[in-house]
This record gives sequence, structure tokens and C-alpha cells, in this order.
Amino acid sequence: AARVELAGPDSPGLVSRVGTLLAAHGLNVSSLDTRVVAALDDDDAPLEPALRRRRTDAARNLDARDATDVFVLTALTTCSRKPDAAALAADVAKLRRDARLDALDVAFEDA
Repeated sequence: AARVELAGPDSPGLVSRVGTLLAAHGLNVSSLDTRVVAALDDDDAPLEPALRRRRTDAARNLDARDATDVFVLTALTTCSRKPDAAALAADVAKLRRDARLDALDVAFEDA
């Protein structure tokens, strides 16, 4: 099982791209949560800048979002066998770069 965490600008098809990447490596999404968050005004927050966020009051369509809004995805996956780590890391890095994401991580639980 692996946990997937993504943060960055939203774009049409982003969830599909993540799902396609995971499926290509034999990972099945068993739980998925997405939300839009906005940057905190507090510069003294203890988290890294990409993670200094708070939940927005309501979901907004792409055209109505503020420039500081960030799309966040968290997913849990299952798999019958652990995928090739180097190939998965390369594909994750490519999607992160191509989609200009602040963060995209796939972390496996120790068995």
C-alpha cells in the first residue's frame, strides 16, 4: 500500500493524469480526497511554504480561484506487488515537473 500526496495548481485532467500514472505502475486507488486550499497569511507557520495552507470556505471553479489557491490530493493505494521504484520515481518527477506541482509524493508503507 502507498500514500499519494499532491499539492499545486489545479488544471483540468490532473486527477486523471495521477490515476493513469498510478495504474501504469500497478497501483489501485482505494481512497481519494481532493480539495482547494488557500495560502495562510501567517508567515510564522511552522510548515514549508508549499504546505502553509488553509481550507477555503467553498470550492470555486477554476476561473474564480485566487492566485494563491492550491489543489491538494491525498490518496491511498493498494497493489499486489511493489512497483519498480526507479521507474515510478521517474514518472512522478516528470508529472510533477510537467504539471508544475509544488509536491507529488508516493510513499510506500513498510510491510
